[in-house]
Amino acid sequence: LPIYDDIDPALREMCESAVLNTSGEATEKLLERAEQEKERIAAIKAGGGDGGAKKAAAEWRSAPVKERLIHALLKGIDEFIEADTEEAR
Repeated sequence: LPIYDDIDPALREMCESAVLNTSGEATEKLLERAEQEKERIAAIKAGGGDGGAKKAAAEWRSAPVKERLIHALLKGIDEFIEADTEEAR
């Protein structure tokens, strides 16, 4: 799970509304957001869109192994965990 303060404020508010049942439209808003995220991720995989995210992803991979492991654990990224753990030995 990401750190609470790192979550996009709009998404955090939608989630809180759904969990705390403070809005009758919370579920619909979360479903719309999920669809937008799916489209955004599909665009990134297709090679378009969010180039800044790709650059940020590449930057954390160039950090020292200890920092990469910390980042991966905090963000829940398991793609590189085996290689980074072996490198840390």
